[in-house]
Amino acid sequence: MKIIIYNFFLTIILFFLLPFILTKRKVEKINKRYKIWVHCASLGEVKIALKLINKIVDIYKIKPSDILLTTTTISAKNFVKKVHQDVYLFPIDFYFLTQKFVKKIQPKILIILETELWPNYIYFVKKYGGKVFLLNGRMTSSTFIF
Repeated sequence: MKIIIYNFFLTIILFFLLPFILTKRKVEKINKRYKIWVHCASLGEVKIALKLINKIVDIYKIKPSDILLTTTTISAKNFVKKVHQDVYLFPIDFYFLTQKFVKKIQPKILIILETELWPNYIYFVKKYGGKVFLLNGRMTSSTFIF
């Protein structure tokens, strides 16, 4: 029920933000599956994420191309593009877009840095059998309602 309420209010907000979104954000198509998805918001978190990705590659012998990195800022994306090719801007957490995105990439693991939490992404990663991990974030039972 909470996910329905969240999506109801998100739809109303997106209606008013749609002109801004359509003019400022370029739609990026993604056509492959990833074993691990790392999401972070800003440039500072991206630097942490790159260290994490390097450790995962070294320890678990996963190819860097099997790890997707998403970020919410263009400056962070441009910074990462020099080092890690599989980087995209985080799509809007709208129910149908989220479902399509997660179904396409089908990550086994989603690692979220800090507390950059988006309910629809967490919901669909779990629905399609993935595990969700929060790194360097603080959660209590009263703050996590989904």
